[in-house]
Amino acid sequence: MAEFQDGKRCSHQLVARGRGCMVSHCSCGNIHLNLGSLTLRLDRGELAELARTLGQAVDAMECQSAPPPARLLC
Repeated sequence: MAEFQDGKRCSHQLVARGRGCMVSHCSCGNIHLNLGSLTLRLDRGELAELARTLGQAVDAMECQSAPPPARLLC
């Protein structure tokens, strides 16, 4: 899918792909994050902040769902 920027057709280069999502870099400078039928157009700073925030969320959820440490009887 190509958009038009300043009258020129944009081209996308695939950067990464996962199950149900992909990231591409657009010739107009935007980064496109596709999640199913949803596309977010971000700049590099926004993408980096999103990655940090998602990483924090995953870490927090893993800590919440981790079983308590086993007690050692001495």
